[in-house]
Amino acid sequence: MPPPIRLAAGLLLVYPALILVVNVRAAVLGRTPHYLLEGLLLALFLIAVGVYLWRGRRWAYAAALVCSAALAAILVLYEAVVWRLAGDEMWEGWTRAEQVLHFVPVAALLAAFALLVREPDFGAARRRTLGVWAAAFAVELVLMALIARFGVGSPFGGNPWFQDVLSFSQVPGEMILTQMGMCCGYANHTIISDWFTPHWGGITRDGIPVLVTANALGLVPLFSLIRAALARRSRARGAAPAVAA
Repeated sequence: MPPPIRLAAGLLLVYPALILVVNVRAAVLGRTPHYLLEGLLLALFLIAVGVYLWRGRRWAYAAALVCSAALAAILVLYEAVVWRLAGDEMWEGWTRAEQVLHFVPVAALLAAFALLVREPDFGAARRRTLGVWAAAFAVELVLMALIARFGVGSPFGGNPWFQDVLSFSQVPGEMILTQMGMCCGYANHTIISDWFTPHWGGITRDGIPVLVTANALGLVPLFSLIRAALARRSRARGAAPAVAA
């Protein structure tokens, strides 16, 4: 593999490595072993992507390209929400070293994306991947516009069917945010709150950009499967006339 790809693979591993280190530290200091499971699925997935990217797998390139950009965007947008809500109080009790370390994952993810997006050996994969991500993002914007119009209703049921559908449509993003420690309820009410409204449910309007970005990332696997199925169907149709001839 070209050195930039291997460097990008190493940079991609920074975020999951920090997740695991923080979890182990919390579990040891707090004597709470369940902290070892926080964000574990996301960490293991990113580790697998990094390892297979090092080996030059095209699926890993596509996953790394989208994840590096989307996760960096989520982290930055989340910091913006916290800053808007808490201001300078967000840094109370933090040392300078802790503040710098806090932004290391963002820097590593952005650097990995910059290396991946410029790699000439994966031009076709890059176009396909960014196209799928753009489609997922466009659909998520439509879904959020529908939520703004019709709402998601109460999380306790009794809603019209379309509100339940709209609420369910945001589950992929909620799952990603949960793995990143940004969701939900009392544990972290910045994006999905433990306070509910009849229209927005638990979605906080300050956190909508974060939820939109996370859910677009969560929709990418589904859109990739749909694209692959359509491509296979198109190839099968094109092959049929050739066989007949």
